[in-house]
Amino acid sequence: MKRLVRRAALGLAVIGLATLTGLVATPQPAAAALPNCTSGVWVQQLFGDFAWRYLPLFGRSWDCLLARGNQGPAVVALQNTLIKCYSQPISRDGIFGAKTETALRMAQTWERVANHKNIAIDGKYGPQTRAAILWPAYPGTRSLDAPLMPQNRCRSLEVSAPY
Repeated sequence: MKRLVRRAALGLAVIGLATLTGLVATPQPAAAALPNCTSGVWVQQLFGDFAWRYLPLFGRSWDCLLARGNQGPAVVALQNTLIKCYSQPISRDGIFGAKTETALRMAQTWERVANHKNIAIDGKYGPQTRAAILWPAYPGTRSLDAPLMPQNRCRSLEVSAPY
C-alpha cells in the first residue's frame, strides 16, 4: 500500500513540475483571444475597377469572431456575402442563428472542397474564414441592395488594415 501511495505522489509531482516548467502544454483555443465583430464597414479595393465590399469589423481590426448568438451589422455583412456569393436562402436580419450557421458551413465546405482551401467547417466566422470565403463587389454605390459589379461579382479579399 505504501508503495502505491509513493508512486501516485511521485507521479503527481512529476506532472506538476512538468506543467510548471512548460514541458506540458495546456491547449488554448487560438480564437479565444479574439473579440466578437461588432460593426460592418465599407472597404474599397481595386480589381480592374474600384469595388466596394461590406465587411465585419471590431474597432479597427478585421480579426474578430462571429458565431451563433451574435447580432448586429457585422452579422449583416456576413449574411450578405452568404446570400450574394453562395446563394444561401437566409435573411439579412443581423441575427446569427441556426440558418446563418448552416449557410456558413455550406460556404466553408464549398471553399474547402471546390477550391481546396484549408478552412475549418465549423459554422463560425474568424480570420481563416474571412480569408477563404468570397465577398460581393459593388460598383460606385455603397448599398447592399445595389446590383453587383458585372465582372468580379464575388472575390477573395486582400485586407491588411481597415483604415
